[in-house]
Amino acid sequence: MPTPKKNIANSYSLRWLLLLFLFLHPGNSLRAQLSLDNLDYDRIPQKKIIHFIEQQKKCGRKHFSDFEPKCFMEQDSARYSKVSTSYIIRGKTDEVWNEYLRIQPNEAYSGRIVGFGFLYSKDEDKISYKGDRFEKMKVGQLFFFNVRLLGGIRNLGIADEVTAIDDDLKIIRFCYIENGKTEGTQEIQLKNTAEGYTEITHDTWYKSKSRFRDNMLYPFFHKRSVNEYHHIIRARIEDGEPMMSKN
Repeated sequence: MPTPKKNIANSYSLRWLLLLFLFLHPGNSLRAQLSLDNLDYDRIPQKKIIHFIEQQKKCGRKHFSDFEPKCFMEQDSARYSKVSTSYIIRGKTDEVWNEYLRIQPNEAYSGRIVGFGFLYSKDEDKISYKGDRFEKMKVGQLFFFNVRLLGGIRNLGIADEVTAIDDDLKIIRFCYIENGKTEGTQEIQLKNTAEGYTEITHDTWYKSKSRFRDNMLYPFFHKRSVNEYHHIIRARIEDGEPMMSKN
């Protein structure tokens, strides 16, 4: 029969093993959180994205887990503006939906206006750069972009977080990250058409600290960047070469 001292020692050992398991288990919130200092700036070609990260550090953010989305608030809707666009893609809705979820970020954001910088996944606590393996879009992913304005005379570093993906209703929802130029929500929804094609609607609710920016600048540049994104996907579908996951 074990002595009391051995019982106490065994009890402490079990506690330490339990704490170690909770800390290392992938699904547990106690695991180490990735620091912003872990970013490899040499793999991010856009200076404004680096500047965006440095500004976030000045605001007190040390880890990627510190980033919070600033979404559209229904109870505060009078303070938001709205931009809506719609598109038709000649493809079946399931096929188009799969493309939106699985297209590589560096290909989806490869136009003249929006350039992909890097991706952070909250679920995996992992950074992905251009060229890294990307399986599919998931809730909790943060996309960091560079937006070229006026032909590149001015550039902006921005970040969105994927806050909802509804496979049944075919809805993807993004929110701007706190402490950026803009806050609000973007929502993409896919629907079947009578012709057997897919209709995409892209609604954006947004606000900033500048009425001039909200009324004059944002709608113009936002529509151009949104058009670019959807046209890239439409071309891939209608050219018959959608990007498929290599699972």
